[in-house]
Amino acid sequence: MKKPWDPGFKRNKSTSTVGEAMGDMLKAYKIERKFSQTAVLKGWDDLVGPVIAKRTTKVYFNKNVLVVQIDSAPLRSELNYNKTKLLQALQNKFGREIVANLLIS
Repeated sequence: MKKPWDPGFKRNKSTSTVGEAMGDMLKAYKIERKFSQTAVLKGWDDLVGPVIAKRTTKVYFNKNVLVVQIDSAPLRSELNYNKTKLLQALQNKFGREIVANLLIS
């Protein structure tokens, strides 16, 4: 990526919104996926509700797999039973390419 002070740098003459500029910046620094994954992590509590969020001890990504640690065995079992519905809700809200699978432990 050329810097503004480089001799071969040419400014883009078209205007763009802040959202477009942010998207271009995320693409340029190749951090789009990480940015989207952070949105999933922050949105976990809203998606599952306060009862499940209270029992969630850790939520993180391992590549494209969302790993959720639950401290209650019965709740963990219930979430594993409904894993496909939960995964589908995550994929509908955040995108299929962001959350490929869900691991509940």
